[in-house]
This record gives sequence, C-alpha cells and structure tokens, in this order.
Amino acid sequence: MSLPVTAEPLPSSFTSFGKVVGRVIQLVADTAADTDNKPEAKGGVGRITFTPKDVIRTTAEVDYPAIVLHATATATLSANGTLTDAENKPGIWLAVGSYTVTFEITGAPRAIPAVDILVTTGHTDVAPLDLATVVPYVPPTGTVVQTLVVPAGGLEGQVLTLEGGDLAWITPTGGGSGTGGAVDSVNGKTGVVVLSAADLGAQPAGSYATTVNGTIPDNQIPASIARDTEAQSYADAAKARATHTGTQPASTVTGLATVATSGAYADLSGKPVIPPAPPSDAAAGTASLRTLGTGATQAAAGNDARLSNARTPTAHSHPVTDLTATGTSDTTTFLRGDNTWATPPATTTPDATTTAKGIVELATNVETTTGTDTVRAVTPAGVKAVADTKVTAVTAGVQLWTGTQAAYDAIGTKNAATVYVVTA
Repeated sequence: MSLPVTAEPLPSSFTSFGKVVGRVIQLVADTAADTDNKPEAKGGVGRITFTPKDVIRTTAEVDYPAIVLHATATATLSANGTLTDAENKPGIWLAVGSYTVTFEITGAPRAIPAVDILVTTGHTDVAPLDLATVVPYVPPTGTVVQTLVVPAGGLEGQVLTLEGGDLAWITPTGGGSGTGGAVDSVNGKTGVVVLSAADLGAQPAGSYATTVNGTIPDNQIPASIARDTEAQSYADAAKARATHTGTQPASTVTGLATVATSGAYADLSGKPVIPPAPPSDAAAGTASLRTLGTGATQAAAGNDARLSNARTPTAHSHPVTDLTATGTSDTTTFLRGDNTWATPPATTTPDATTTAKGIVELATNVETTTGTDTVRAVTPAGVKAVADTKVTAVTAGVQLWTGTQAAYDAIGTKNAATVYVVTA
C-alpha cells in the first residue's frame, strides 16, 4: 500500500459522488453585439464555493484506509457563466453529503444568498443537481410569499385539489370532453378563469419550499418523497466520528511499512546512497583538507609563484581550427594580421620595355629574321637563323666561323675573309 503524496484518483469503491451544475447570467441593456434593441444576457464572472458540512469521516476501505477531511471545493464561471471544474468541463463532481454553497459574482447588482444542498448518488451526468433549482426565490421587499408543497404520486388525468387543508391528487368523476360534471366556477371565478399562485395559496413560479436554517422542515416534505438513505447514513457516520478523541496504536493499523513501528533506519526503504569519505592528506589529518606545498597531494596557495612565473612552453602544434579568426580557411585563403582569412588579390606584371623590367615574349625564328618586331626577345636560335640567311649572301671565297665567345677570343689573328659568328 502506498499513501498519496499529491492529488490522486480515489478507488471507485472509496465513496460515492454526485454531480452539480449551474449557470449565472446577468440581464443587461441592449448592446451593439446584435441587431435588435432588446435586453441581452451576459455571462456572470466569479466563482462558486462548496463548503462541506461533513468535515471529517473515515473509511473502512480494505486497501485504502484513511481519515478523510472534506476540503472546500471551488468552481469558476466560464465566459457564458457556466459552472466549470478545474479541467474547464461543465459542472463539478462532489462526494455525497451536505454542502453550503456561496456565490462570489463580480459586478452583480445584488448578492446571491448562500444555499444548503444535499448531493446524492442520484445526481448523475444525465440528471445532475442544478443550482438554479435550489437557490431560494428572493421576492421584492414587502411581498408576502406563500409556500406550496405539491405532493408526489400524481397520475395523468388527475387534478390537484385542497382537501382538509392539504393538497391532494384526485381523479375527476366527470368533465373534460365528456358529458356531465360541468364546472360553473373556480375559486369564485367564472368564464375564462386564470388562477394566480395567491388563488391557490401557492408560492409564485420560480420559488420553492421555505427553508429553515438551510433545511426544508419535515412538515413541508410530503411522506411520498423518500429521503436519500445513503446520504443520510454518511451524515450520521460523520456526526458519530466528529466527537472521536484519543490515539490509535500503530499495531492496530494494517498496511503500515515496517519502519512505522520499528523506527529503525535499516527498515527505511529508498535510503540515500552515502558516498565514502574523500581521501585524506596525512599532514592535514582531515578528509577533503590539504596542506599547502608543492607535493602531489598538496594544494597551492593563492600567491604561489608557480601560478604567475613565466615559462617557456614546450614545442607543440595546433590545428588551424584552434585559431580564432573570421572567414573561411581553405587552400585558397591566407591569414591576415587582423585575424581574418582572406583570398590573395589578383596580381598583374607589366610588359617589359627598354627602360623597365617586365614580362617579355620570345620571338620566333621567322619574327627574328623579319627584324621588325620591337616587343619580343631574340633567342640564340633566332640569331643563328638570321646568320644563316646572311651566309647565303656572302661571296665565294669567304669562310663562315661559328663558336663560343671563348673560342673566338682564343683566335690570335682574325682572317678578314672569314665571318665569325659567336653563338654563346
């Protein structure tokens, strides 16, 4: 057995319940919400409180023994004034028994008087107890109110008559659409007779039996109306228990855990796990405490030089992802001095001239022998090509010599009939 810690559903056999419904509206002057000019109904704003008269009871439920304290229940009014429970559902379920109902309606021109109700198992979803049927009629000041208690047991075709000072249902012996038994007058009235409540000594429509201290006296309840014996038994039991005093030995209460009677810590379930004591520094002699020093188990003081002296870091490397920089690092970017990954700007090298360095294109043999290009550089092969064209023009008897500069310099006497071509 487990005892409730928070609100929880009760076993179906624990107690009996009845349902109470109601609605509060205010009659207000016409508004622009519709097209007519007639008064309108506006949902009441506020709450309705149900205070149990049976404050305490006990239950003999085998698997759920408990002392039951009836808490006050409160229901709010929806936008249209309907009584709703905590789940915003119409109506509220209450344990059977007697309650005092009080109304707190915001902006109401007058207060709704408190009323006592008796909730029974007969108040179901189909036939709930409607507060509109139990709130007493409050007549204007100075109005004389008469109470009429209509007996039960009337059958179709019977009429209500006054016999010996009491109302009773009787079966008429004639009249209606048949012959005979014609009525000459009713209560001294003839012709088309309209009877008021006063003519019958009755309370006006919409009112009910007069209550005394919130209860209808027995002499106003016809014998044909049976009392709710189940609700009465609960009320009687609650009254008997209300004067109960003294203590109850734990040994007479079933379902208690062993620890409830032994009081031993070992019998307690769900005990917390207590961790072992932390390792102790022998010099300190107390768990979790450390002496100051440079030992492996000692603590460093706040002014320890090791916390602030300069040290040469050991050689190590970091991946690019360790760098704090903006932009994207990849094979096409570089890291600038302002911690930004950037793409190198495009570079353009100017063409070479006779006065400035630059990019120069090599001339082909044809361009070299043509001899008109001023922007291309001549290669040794081009020079040879030009020389070869010149050799063909040399007259007979002239020799052609080709070689390096060093070989040319080594020639002591140059032959005037020889053309010397230095190729490198």
